[in-house]
Order: sequence, then C-alpha cells, then structure tokens
Amino acid sequence: MIILENQRLGEVVSNLERWYNVSINFENDTLANKQISGTIEKNKPIDQILTVFEKLYDLKYDMKVYANKRSEITIRKPAK
Repeated sequence: MIILENQRLGEVVSNLERWYNVSINFENDTLANKQISGTIEKNKPIDQILTVFEKLYDLKYDMKVYANKRSEITIRKPAK
C-alpha cells in the first residue's frame, strides 16, 4: 500500500504509469497540480484506482486499450 499525503496528482500518475505500464495524460495541465491524499493498493487494477479518483476528486478518465502498445489514459474534468 502507498499512502499519499497532499501529493500532486501529476506525481501520483507518474508512479501509476510505471506500475501498470500505461501512458497517462491530462486534458488540462492544471489537473496535474491537484493535491490528493489517500491510500493506493498496488495490487488493485488501475481502473479501480481511477474510479476512486473520479468519485473523490471530481475527475473523469478515458482509457484506450491496445494489443500491441501501452494503453493510453486521459484524465479530464467532467462535462458540466
């Protein structure tokens, strides 16, 4: 388990990219500066972690899964 205490989302995403071998981008660079806190269990699928981010931090994500290259994830603000 990884405990986060007011870490920038951009830093957390860098770790997720390495752990899950995915590419994660932000639709808006200001999202990378969003401060988050909590606990991440590394043995959980990445979509479960991102779903928690959606609920706790008012974010949305889109995932494109490819057979021959790294999956791509985009984190964005939800449409209002």
